[in-house]
Amino acid sequence: MNKPNISVVIPAYNEEKNIKKTLDETSKFLEKEFPNYEIIVVNDGSTDLTRNIIEDYPNKKVILINNDKNRGKGYSVKQGVLKAKGKKIIFMDADLAYPPSNIKTLVDANKSAKVSIGSRSVPGAIVEVRPPLHRRIMAKVFLKLCALLMGLNYADTQCGIKCFDREVAKKIFQKQRIFGWGFDVELLFLAKKYNYKIAQVPIHLRKEHSFQTSKLNPIKDPIKMFFDLLRIKLFDLLGKY
Repeated sequence: MNKPNISVVIPAYNEEKNIKKTLDETSKFLEKEFPNYEIIVVNDGSTDLTRNIIEDYPNKKVILINNDKNRGKGYSVKQGVLKAKGKKIIFMDADLAYPPSNIKTLVDANKSAKVSIGSRSVPGAIVEVRPPLHRRIMAKVFLKLCALLMGLNYADTQCGIKCFDREVAKKIFQKQRIFGWGFDVELLFLAKKYNYKIAQVPIHLRKEHSFQTSKLNPIKDPIKMFFDLLRIKLFDLLGKY
C-alpha cells in the first residue's frame, strides 16, 4: 500500500461517548477529500470503553496505539505523529469540537507554510461558543507569558488542531519533551527556532463543545503550564533542542 497523503492523529482519554462519532465523521470527510489517509488514535490509558470501541471499529484505515497508562495529551500526540506515514500530519481533539472540515483548511495553508495552526482568535474564525470568563482571563495571561518568555506572538497557541509537513513534524516531535498541556507551546517554540514558516488559520469551533467537561484543571494546570514554559527555556539554554 502507498504511503498515505494525510495522517490524522487523535489522542483519546476516556472518550467512549465521543470517539465513534468522531471516527465516523472524520472517516467520511477524509474518504471524500483525501481518500489516501490514515487515522491514528492514541488511547491514553482510558479506564472506560474507549479502547474497545476503537478496536471494534470497522475502518481498516483506523490504527490504534495504546499507552500502558495515562501519560498526557502531549505524550500521546507524539507517539501518533512518530508512527504517522502521511505527507501531511494533523493532530486534533477527540471530542469533535473542531469539525473535520478544518482539516482541509489547515492542509491548504500547509502548502505554503511548514506548520499551520488552528486559531479561534484570528479574523474569519467561526466560534459558536465562548469559554467561561475565568478561562478567557487565563488564556490572555498565558499568551502574554508566551510572548514575554518565549517570543511567541500568536493569537491562539492552545487550539486543539494543528498541521505539519511530514519532515518538519518528525524533526520537531523527536525533540519534544513536554507531555502536559504546555506541549503546544513547545512545538511552536521549536518550529520558530528552526525557522519554519507558521500560518495561523481561522477555524470553526462548534457550539457542541463543552468547556464545562474539559479535563483542564483551572487551578493546577495553569501552574503546570507556567512551569512548562520555564522548562522549555531551560531545555533551550541547556542545548537540548
